[in-house]
Amino acid sequence: MLSHTAQVLTARRALAFEQGNPLVLDNLASHFVTAEYMNIARRSDDAVHYVLMRHRVLEDYYVERAKTHRQAVILGSGFDTKFQRHAGLWQRHLEVDTHEMVAHKRDVLTRHHLSVPDFITPEGEAIEQFKQILLATDPSLPTLFLGEGYFMYFSLDHFKGFFDMAFNYYHTQPSFGFDMISDTYPQNPANRAVLERIRAAGEKVMTWCGPEVIKKYFLEKGIDVDVWFPSRLQGHYLKTKWNKEDDKYVVLAGR
Repeated sequence: MLSHTAQVLTARRALAFEQGNPLVLDNLASHFVTAEYMNIARRSDDAVHYVLMRHRVLEDYYVERAKTHRQAVILGSGFDTKFQRHAGLWQRHLEVDTHEMVAHKRDVLTRHHLSVPDFITPEGEAIEQFKQILLATDPSLPTLFLGEGYFMYFSLDHFKGFFDMAFNYYHTQPSFGFDMISDTYPQNPANRAVLERIRAAGEKVMTWCGPEVIKKYFLEKGIDVDVWFPSRLQGHYLKTKWNKEDDKYVVLAGR
């Protein structure tokens, strides 16, 4: 089954690019979007979407980290197109997703004569999947992990377990860019309705965690942490004020 969430997010990027939204650099998203999902994006369109700002800050981090890192791993890559739009930026680029998502993405890329990256489709329980991902990479290369909409679907123990394994596997400490849902998120009735729609679409149940927990984990390992709430993202990229709850955030962690 193709991920409902991945298709909605890609449709949002395609629509935003079509509208000339300065947040979105993804001129390839439309290749992956059906008319049904474009209609979903149009019906639910807002002036500013957190997911667009999230995608942009992680893309900027992907480009910035390439100055000092050599290997990029995109966790839950969906229909991400950074590899195609930043050709040659990384010595090694690996994407992680399900068999169904990878097969569909490979087919679309091939039909449009676009570069096809290396993929891995791990199987088993969460920790076993994490092991497979690490073993598919080169531990000697300075590595960046990007997980957009990825770690929020794992328990906090699994989250910490993955990072612990990564720190022990690589010769130099890797960097990480990912997003999380704050522990205040489910307190909002509208957000609970969103979670129900995601669950009804067959997606995993989300995990939420306060940013202080994430910051404490990385700081104890001597790693700098930069947290971006929606208000900071909107102020930085659009020079306007975020008028909703700061109940989601992006984490950029690395030396």
